[in-house]
Amino acid sequence: PFDSVMNYPMRRAILNYLGNTLISNQYGHECQQGYWNATQVRRFLCSVWGSFPFEVIHSQLCLLGSHDVSRVSSLLLDPDIIRTAFSLLLLFPGCPTIYYGDEIGALGKASSSSSDFVRSTMKWSLSGEALLEGTDMRPLISKLLRIRNGRDEFSQGSFEWVGDDDDILAFRRSLSQSSSIVIAPSPRVSASRILEWITTYSMISTYQVTLGNRGVMLKDLTLPDLQSVLDELGLVVAAGTHA
Repeated sequence: PFDSVMNYPMRRAILNYLGNTLISNQYGHECQQGYWNATQVRRFLCSVWGSFPFEVIHSQLCLLGSHDVSRVSSLLLDPDIIRTAFSLLLLFPGCPTIYYGDEIGALGKASSSSSDFVRSTMKWSLSGEALLEGTDMRPLISKLLRIRNGRDEFSQGSFEWVGDDDDILAFRRSLSQSSSIVIAPSPRVSASRILEWITTYSMISTYQVTLGNRGVMLKDLTLPDLQSVLDELGLVVAAGTHA
């Protein structure tokens, strides 16, 4: 059981997919080494979301951190992976909420006996031992909020999973004639595998886009190239740097 307002199960799914330490169900604390693949995440979230009308899911408070659990930067430890976590938080159904300090990489571990380290005062400087270096998420969060506010499907639209790959979590948000696909690859998958997935599942393998002053086929794009054509394709690649 869990409070239907605070969507801790979504937090658990995101962190178990992207991290290397599993989050327990009862307290939300890390319990053992391991991770979930995309299939496990889909099954888990389907079981949770199946307990509520979709209108309730839209109104749930979605979070990566709170005053009771370890900081997301302390759990994932990699700025690129943390970017993917924030992308999922802001593009999944629900009302995304960011715990103060998480947007600049604040560190802190909670335990069943003490949560003092996640309740310290705000760190106004972007340097120091209490912050994970290179984890200023504010530009990314601003970009994702512009996407969320500019595309009604993210605030009001339907949700459906895309594909059944173990290494790539993907879903479509749709409303009327507007539709976007979000692709959140596992940190353990390569850029070439991501592109293979896109050409397989999005059915736009022969789509030609303009990159700079040249026309290129989607199948020939690299992952950084994809970022420059998101709006044209209706795709959002929720990913950091992949090999």
